[in-house]
Amino acid sequence: MVQLPGSLILPFHQGFYRLAPEIGFLEACAVIVLVFRGVFTFKQKLRTSVKATLALRKALGEGDRWWMDEFAEDGYRYSTTPPEIRGQPFTSRDELQGVPISRRCTPMEAFYKLDPFLEPLSRFSPGRFLALALTLIALVKACVVTGTIRTTALGVFYAFSFFPIEILVWTLLDFRPRPSKGELETEALELAKLMSLLNPYRKYELKSTIASIILSEDWSGSWFFGFTSIELLLVVGMIFWPMSVVISMFELMVWERGGWVFWCLALVIWLTATTLGSAAVYLVSFAVDILGKQKGKVVKWTTSQFEGVSFATVYIGLKMFVILREYLMRYTGEGTRKPDWLDWLN
Repeated sequence: MVQLPGSLILPFHQGFYRLAPEIGFLEACAVIVLVFRGVFTFKQKLRTSVKATLALRKALGEGDRWWMDEFAEDGYRYSTTPPEIRGQPFTSRDELQGVPISRRCTPMEAFYKLDPFLEPLSRFSPGRFLALALTLIALVKACVVTGTIRTTALGVFYAFSFFPIEILVWTLLDFRPRPSKGELETEALELAKLMSLLNPYRKYELKSTIASIILSEDWSGSWFFGFTSIELLLVVGMIFWPMSVVISMFELMVWERGGWVFWCLALVIWLTATTLGSAAVYLVSFAVDILGKQKGKVVKWTTSQFEGVSFATVYIGLKMFVILREYLMRYTGEGTRKPDWLDWLN
């Protein structure tokens, strides 16, 4: 899955979450919602809304809200935009000019933060086309081979999380000459203001928890309620089929030889291996600290990495284990057949 880094629903996550198709689908839906909000609520152009949403996604994935005064003592500790502005739809596109933003966020700073990420998205390159072509070929092969309904479903679910964002990215292609630096700086500041409006964690401290999966500020309007209901139905279906962590754990507890004894033994083994692995990482970090005279910096960094492990991270790891076990240990290819015209893809 080749795609841009970052996440709206899981701050401090870059791309590992997309390996679980249900969480990747939730991410794609969140991107669509914020793009639509930028277009219909704040009256911005589609390209502007897409740029702001993707830039916000990248910043949240890195945990870097550079356009905000995170520790400002002005009554909005985690916000630079008064709460009432966020809830009021714009009547014209020009209202974006009056949105307050951090005094530290100058047009030049916004340009240097956004341009390295957004500029490549506006230029066509053979690599982008090749990545999309390979993804399409893989999806076609997964769908046309008969006797592999679970593989087909898994491929389609991955497509749900890939193509919506990919289509939005392709709308940013621009074959016109590159604007002047002054024009780019003005646009970058406008994007930073729109990012401030779209940011679902605008009034909160960023935390790497499962609670972030629901963008609570966006629960408004009948269209969004219907959209979210369909989204959650599809996600629940993905959780239980075709490759389910929940069902696999149930099978392990009830049907595997040895029953509960086997499950408890496996749990103890995994916990022991995890503990020993964590202890080894800490020992290496401590040794690097001593030998490199880092004064605890390496140990502190290691601790921060462990603290960043969330429930979603564990779930995604288990999901990948279930998928790999299915195709490496159980899949035989028996009963499958591909059409004759597919031979040219091999």
